[in-house]
Amino acid sequence: MTSGACKKLPLILLFFIMSVPDLALPQTPADGSQAKVAGRIDEVHGKWSVTCLPRDGERVCAVRQIQAGRESGKPVLLIELRPSAQGAGKGGNMLPNTLRPETGVRLALDGGAATINLPIRDCNDKGCAVTVTFAGPAFEKLRNGKQLQVAGSGHDGTPKVFSIDLNGFSDAVARSLQLEQQRN
Repeated sequence: MTSGACKKLPLILLFFIMSVPDLALPQTPADGSQAKVAGRIDEVHGKWSVTCLPRDGERVCAVRQIQAGRESGKPVLLIELRPSAQGAGKGGNMLPNTLRPETGVRLALDGGAATINLPIRDCNDKGCAVTVTFAGPAFEKLRNGKQLQVAGSGHDGTPKVFSIDLNGFSDAVARSLQLEQQRN
């Protein structure tokens, strides 16, 4: 796993903004319903979803999981990856803005020791963005894993741990790759 150095907003934020009503783009109807995007595909695989959008005559797909707060029902965590046929997944996490950016986050799989430290790229009122790339054996382990933990520190120094259920992740990755190969 390595952190990606992107100068543009990661693809994750594009999909995130289009899928979360509170962050919807201006063309969202006034009644709050989601605007239909021609050629958009949405599927659910376990705890994961696959979203595909048309871009430059091709279909671009990503897999994601959104977790909502128990009380508010609003999104508090998002992980979104764009799988590649070369056995990698690039994307990121959107985590609560209660994290201390200078400490970054640590990732661990299935309760093991943290395997990598990642910087928090940016925090705003919607959350903190972390860009990540899983490649080769790390991506394969993720596909076969049960739970990914993301740990950081709160502004007050208290540990914050977020668990991401990987149920359906491997199926979502396979379907994402299959859909990208099909024509719009």
